[in-house]
Amino acid sequence: MRVTDDTVRSIEAGAGRPFRFSLVLADERGSLLYWLGGRWAAAFGFAVVTIFAAMGGVAAAILDHPRIPREGFAFASAGIGAVGVALHLRPRRVLFERRGGTWCWKERWSLVRPGWSPITEEKPLRLEREILSTVEGWTLYAGPVRLFSYLGDPSIGRSVGVAFERSGVPLKTVVKRT
Repeated sequence: MRVTDDTVRSIEAGAGRPFRFSLVLADERGSLLYWLGGRWAAAFGFAVVTIFAAMGGVAAAILDHPRIPREGFAFASAGIGAVGVALHLRPRRVLFERRGGTWCWKERWSLVRPGWSPITEEKPLRLEREILSTVEGWTLYAGPVRLFSYLGDPSIGRSVGVAFERSGVPLKTVVKRT
């Protein structure tokens, strides 16, 4: 985990782990970028494409259509699996920006929530930290929307909370102990 504390607050975590993220908050703007990385992404992609290709092969054997070659089903299914993997593994970004004195957030490329949503004292971001025996799971919410979840070193959740608070982003932290 790398943490800096200048006028820009940034946290990067997850090197060597399946899920990685980077949080960068400046005075007026910020972003949260998260992705599945490294060997994990390659293994996941290979497994999904292989499963889809096998399902296409099974469909070809069951349907036995005379005008469509069996390989066509497998290639089409593998292609569908590849598109699914690409969509699932794409890096996701949540943008933060101070607009008219109020912090707002939006998911980049979201068709469901295309505009900016305000973060206010009445509706702050919510950081739910669940402290386990050796690790900590935490989830960042904006109202009912889950922005990001992470499982890792307990200091990472605290650092994320501190970064938002030092930037002036309204944040409510909820700690659950199990």
